[in-house]
Amino acid sequence: MVIQRLLPFAACAAFLSLTGCWDGEEVNGLAIVTSAGFDRTEDGAVELTLEIAAPKQEESGGKSSGG
Repeated sequence: MVIQRLLPFAACAAFLSLTGCWDGEEVNGLAIVTSAGFDRTEDGAVELTLEIAAPKQEESGGKSSGG
């Protein structure tokens, strides 16, 4: 009996959480860090080195070929 009363609320909560990417970011506009390294320099400072993935830019109107 309690389950029958909560079912509509649970269904509404599920539908609201499955709305898709209404505020999504394009992958081309993101900087994705794939690895990071910390080094200490001779003067005692800490140096940060980052490897950032660069997604390929899509060509407009053409098919992409695998490689």
